[in-house]
Amino acid sequence: MASFEKDFKSVVRYFPKLSFRTSKSCPFWQIEGKIDIQDTANAYWETFDIIIKVPKSYPHCIPKVFEKSNHIKRHPDWHIDDKGECCVDINNRLKVEAKRGINILEFVRKKVYSYFANQLYKKYHKEYANGEYKHSNEGILQYYIEDLGFTSIYEVLKVLQRLSQDTKIDRNSMCPCGSTKKTKKCHLNQINLIISSGKKTILTDRISLEEVEKK
Repeated sequence: MASFEKDFKSVVRYFPKLSFRTSKSCPFWQIEGKIDIQDTANAYWETFDIIIKVPKSYPHCIPKVFEKSNHIKRHPDWHIDDKGECCVDINNRLKVEAKRGINILEFVRKKVYSYFANQLYKKYHKEYANGEYKHSNEGILQYYIEDLGFTSIYEVLKVLQRLSQDTKIDRNSMCPCGSTKKTKKCHLNQINLIISSGKKTILTDRISLEEVEKK
């Protein structure tokens, strides 16, 4: 039995209205059904019809989440596109988690359930309960600032521009962020994490943040 199918047993205990199906020719497991949202006092709020497509590379994957009940306005401000695909978190953050390996129960609880609970909170309170993650290029910058601890877009760009040319960074050389500190005493951990994301991500993030800088 695949590890996904074993892990999904725990999902059903918390979300009994969800089930999955797949086939040998299908490149993903498709979770579908209903998810009930409650507030912190366990009072019922609303039910959403959802689909989650989990690639067969699980646990090293980023599942795609779709809302089928049309309870959420199809608009980028609500982190959902016109096909109902939901943006449950900043993509860079999801990539890091996928590289480490996700657990499907934790993904449903922390990403999917939280996403729909937040949509309802915004519907009634006009803002998200825990603040809002940004869209597109701004979301990439938010990841580098909030998750990796860079202090400015200029620091991030200096590092990405350097890594675009060469990912071999001497820990005893000056940090490419522009500080006067050695890399090992500055952004060594962040740089290693960025390098692990791959050259393609480094290049695309650099281009995206250069667009942000122009604005």
